[in-house]
Amino acid sequence: MRLQVKKSPPLLPTTRGLKNDAALCTPTLATLTRVNTETTFLTSKNKVMKNVIITLLIGLAASSNVMAEDIPISCPTVTLEGVLSDRTLDKDTTYLLSGCVSVPSGVTITAEEGVVIMGEKATHGTLVFRKGSIFISQGTSSQSVIFTSNQVQANRNPGDWGGIIFEGDAPNNNSNSITLNNRTCTSVTGGGATANDYSGVLKFMRIEYAEYGLTMLSVGRGTEMHDIQIASCSQNGLELYGGTVDFNRMVFLDNYGIDILATHGNVSKAQYIIAVRLDHDANVATGLQSNSIVFSNNDDALNDYLGSTSALFTHPVFSNVTLIGPRYCDPSGLSSNFKNAVLYQNRTEGTIANSIIAGWPIGLFIADQFTADKADIEYKLNFFENSFYDNALDYDLDISVTWANNCAATMDEWISNTGGSSCSQPNNQFSTPSYDPDFSGTICGSYDITSPSFLLGGSTELGESDFPEDSDIDNVFFVMSAGYHGATNKSEDWTDFDWINWYPAGEDFCPQLKGMVTTGVGNIANNNSNLTLAPNPANGVTYAAFTTEQAGRVQITVTNNLGQVVRTITQDFTKGNQRVAISTEGLSAGMYLIKVSLQQGNVARTKLLVK
Repeated sequence: MRLQVKKSPPLLPTTRGLKNDAALCTPTLATLTRVNTETTFLTSKNKVMKNVIITLLIGLAASSNVMAEDIPISCPTVTLEGVLSDRTLDKDTTYLLSGCVSVPSGVTITAEEGVVIMGEKATHGTLVFRKGSIFISQGTSSQSVIFTSNQVQANRNPGDWGGIIFEGDAPNNNSNSITLNNRTCTSVTGGGATANDYSGVLKFMRIEYAEYGLTMLSVGRGTEMHDIQIASCSQNGLELYGGTVDFNRMVFLDNYGIDILATHGNVSKAQYIIAVRLDHDANVATGLQSNSIVFSNNDDALNDYLGSTSALFTHPVFSNVTLIGPRYCDPSGLSSNFKNAVLYQNRTEGTIANSIIAGWPIGLFIADQFTADKADIEYKLNFFENSFYDNALDYDLDISVTWANNCAATMDEWISNTGGSSCSQPNNQFSTPSYDPDFSGTICGSYDITSPSFLLGGSTELGESDFPEDSDIDNVFFVMSAGYHGATNKSEDWTDFDWINWYPAGEDFCPQLKGMVTTGVGNIANNNSNLTLAPNPANGVTYAAFTTEQAGRVQITVTNNLGQVVRTITQDFTKGNQRVAISTEGLSAGMYLIKVSLQQGNVARTKLLVK
């Protein structure tokens, strides 16, 4: 009997349910009055600290566009701009990427564990590592290196900043030179003849709220790349234009375009990948629209996608991938922009094996005749040992494709290993896998409260993933782990570490405010008037920090020097440490009185200077 997964969708970042602009996915809600989330912070693998973060922005006028405003986070930052020289990014400093920030050849940038680097929304901050430069991430399993938006929590959105780009020196099929011109930086170019090109160490990193998360222009396999989370990008998460870089243990969460794009002769190997797309707003209407993984040889339709170096075809090899799409928790009302879990197109080659494809409109889609012939005539496109679950359609061909009937008579025969053809793909499972793909029932929970677990369920003992001899995945790069189907097994969840944040919308990056969560805040339940505001003076937003010893209704008022109340916030709070963001947009410069009142009669007051 087929397992039924009928759950409520998770509470994800604040863009859920808001109308989005197709280009940058910026919500266009006229006024945002409240976002109230109970956020779980994992302080160690077994220790959980819960804090209530209340973020309120008061709309200045019915016609204003709060979410489109630039409301930067108010904490001290060191600005990175122009061309950088050798330096270490200190974990006790918060950095701001302003405009196109370039790291030239011969320069090394080192990022300490826990450091926060923010992309500036106003200048669409972008970080480019030019060919010959090096980046060293010192992130650990407990403290990642974080790249994020410089906006306050309630104003963070996909596309706030540009992203990170590496120009490598490895081969591609565009005369070993690929240039992108549609980024913050005027142009970026990668490619060369060094397959083992080294661009540094990319490990234990988070990249969130960018336009394009991580773009790798022909980066070589000498680069170390693992344990990276890319979340809430308005376009693509990871882009591989040519290159040979291998990677493992990567997490993708609610990116709007493509989670992983491999194109222009890319030959990367990858293992242990999780890509989750549950937010129904996480889609785009342009280009290839919204897919999880895309293999594409290039965009040169006039030359039948052969490329300038015809011998170098895109041929990535991925094993142990878990793709969870927007149908998984709630199949109703999906945008037609959501397309495929896996898209093979434009004469690509490659392999995906030992993977789970769940909850997408189409699991696997072959888009053109050239690509179908790679499967049935050349035997260079493969898809085996995979499990389909709860997709509207597990696999399909474009209507223009005629299956060649060279090896397998039809795509059905090819993918289901029926008919005895030598090119048929072995051991794919359809509809009901041999294990429980419910993942402990946590995937559709509220990520602000409980992080998801990707442990497989079911009572059936699971064998090892299959790595057939002489296949693409018969390679020393791939680890044979007991009981793994997709990215995990039944006992080991490598995502259960602090370097991953399943609810990035709930994290506050101001160091001086982080300390206020647990210490140094006023306790108005005991009539202590030590209410704290930061920053003070303020320009755009300030935070009120205090503690409530019992649940109840709290009213916050802002009064000008004429005695007029110009802001009022009323909200039910739970017991604990509170932090409230109060917008000062539209207020005249001067002194204001902030009063916090509990329904039990306790009151705290302090003064705020607006610049």
